[in-house]
Amino acid sequence: MEKKFYITTAIYYVNANPLQIRGSRFIESNDQLNLGSETILLKSTQALNSNHHAGTLRFGSDGKLWIAVGNNTNSANSQDLSNIHGKILRINKDGTIPSDNPFGSAIWAFGLRNPFRFNFLPDGRPIIGLSSKNLLELILSIDQRTMLIPCHAWTPHFGIYGSASGFDSIEE
Repeated sequence: MEKKFYITTAIYYVNANPLQIRGSRFIESNDQLNLGSETILLKSTQALNSNHHAGTLRFGSDGKLWIAVGNNTNSANSQDLSNIHGKILRINKDGTIPSDNPFGSAIWAFGLRNPFRFNFLPDGRPIIGLSSKNLLELILSIDQRTMLIPCHAWTPHFGIYGSASGFDSIEE
């Protein structure tokens, strides 16, 4: 007699539809996605602008669902703790807020322009992928006197004083 095993899993999904960003959970059973099983875990209250939606989601080693959301092309969103834009969010699998989140909401980190990707270090700490432009904006928002020198600054060919650099000094 053949035994059949039925496996039910949940699929988590972030959708940037034309109206809003929405994070949902669907139930999948026996290789069939039940579209009627959608549970909306979080959603934006803003209509989407043209850029900076991000959308990476991952489960951390803490069992929580982490979601990156861009600032919706509005830099003020990143600093505003009343919306999800420009943030890294952290929620439980059922959409509730973990009791140890730092702001008492889904927000884990804020002040981000477009955290388009992120991952976790082996010890569970999140690391965020930022473009060099985003990194420079973040650094300059802390102190305008800061200087960002790319990691290839000291290479002989493309470095600051390299033959292909086009620069004669660090100040340039």
